[in-house]
Amino acid sequence: MIWNPEMTFPTMIRSISDGIYITDSQGDCLAHNEAFLHITGIPINVVGRNVSTLIDDNLISDSATIEVIRCGKRVSKVIIFPSGCEALVTGNPVFDKDGKLINVVCEVRDLSELNTLKDELKRSKQLN
Repeated sequence: MIWNPEMTFPTMIRSISDGIYITDSQGDCLAHNEAFLHITGIPINVVGRNVSTLIDDNLISDSATIEVIRCGKRVSKVIIFPSGCEALVTGNPVFDKDGKLINVVCEVRDLSELNTLKDELKRSKQLN
């Protein structure tokens, strides 16, 4: 397989169906993809806003980012967003060479399809 130099990292992030949300070590949003806005139901670009203000403004109900900043470890949470979407949010710390937290990268996975498959499997087992 040959690497396509036209495929930049931002292009790859935009193509992912999971939401991606990146903050600095203080929780200020540096970037996100459209899937993040779609899954969460947040109606605005939140680059430059601190994740705590998203909670204060009821745009999100909980934050893996805040937990990662607090404990310095990977954190996963199931969060129901104002869109009504239930999502698995995994916050990943990024450290510099000296071990200092510099970023938090969150993956936001919509659990709707997984929950539907789980319900279908349960119904199928009941029929058998």
